[in-house]
Amino acid sequence: MDGPCARRPFVPPAFAQFDEPHAWLIRGLVEYGWPDSSRAHGFIQPGAPGGMDLSRVGESEGREGLVLEMPALADGLRCEEDASYRFSVYVTQGAQGVAVTVRCPEANFFQEFPYDPQNPLWAAGYVHQALTTYVPQFVRWRLQGGEVSWAQRAGIPAVSGDPCSYLLARFVGDRVAANQRLDGGPAQGWWLGQGGAPGLVVPPGGPVASVGKGGGDPTYLSAAARDAAARGESIASVGNLQALARVGKPGAALMALAGLGIFQALLWFINALSVVAFYLEDSLFALAFSLFASVMLLMGGAVAMLGGFHYRKLRKGPLPLVAIGYAAIVPICCVVGVPVAVWAALTWRDPMVRQAVKGGPG
Repeated sequence: MDGPCARRPFVPPAFAQFDEPHAWLIRGLVEYGWPDSSRAHGFIQPGAPGGMDLSRVGESEGREGLVLEMPALADGLRCEEDASYRFSVYVTQGAQGVAVTVRCPEANFFQEFPYDPQNPLWAAGYVHQALTTYVPQFVRWRLQGGEVSWAQRAGIPAVSGDPCSYLLARFVGDRVAANQRLDGGPAQGWWLGQGGAPGLVVPPGGPVASVGKGGGDPTYLSAAARDAAARGESIASVGNLQALARVGKPGAALMALAGLGIFQALLWFINALSVVAFYLEDSLFALAFSLFASVMLLMGGAVAMLGGFHYRKLRKGPLPLVAIGYAAIVPICCVVGVPVAVWAALTWRDPMVRQAVKGGPG
């Protein structure tokens, strides 16, 4: 019996008579230059982004997905410790319907992409662009000494893939067993029209993936970003959502330290009032210092609070930097403020955050 994704009358056939997401994912990856390496035993063709292993499709009727293997290369340098990365690609049920989910604990990667039946090639385009962008960044980080911890690998969730139709699973399994590569589909007459695949389809606005360098937290798309992707919003808006999520916690910490500075200013102002009330004649210097310090702290805290708000909103200008500097020098909490300031500064320099700030409102 065919699986739940077997027949979708509103989806044209990807090849032969298979009009289902698994088939369109395979065809799309072929069109984006991924050769079928199911029987290549790890060999990746020079010049190709990687290899596509389809052996699990036939064995599990699509539930275990397919595998994309990419060499651990960046700028002509190889990470010999890793050699290559194997990304498992599944057809799944996402929040907005059918989706394509990609995971690779070794590369600290987990991402979900929408599948649009009206534009079925786009899902493969999203996957291709995300991986060809992410892997070089991850390899550069690894070559600089970065390590993916056991906790980070364990934090990549398991995925339960949807099945494909029995006929597609048998077709793919037979091709793998006979060492007939699926990327030879156009020449074999399997592709739609038997005259070769149509021109490469590029999704509007680029891929729905904005991934950062390796390490740190797994590169999940936030729920808001997935919703934005399902609405067809561009990479810029989805990337901004991820950048906003990245600066959220350090921004909140900056605002909290600004609030502590304001609280300290109020305490010093109260101290100044007590000097006026009880010790005016003997403590003019203490009075002047308390008044000056309280006014400066109050003004600085207010500006830093505004700077923290601008930081969290990814706004350009000097105010986010003022908030970072203020956190490091507030006397009441400098022991905490210095590491928070360093954390906030490093996050502000993150490439994804910098790109979002550059493209954001002035």
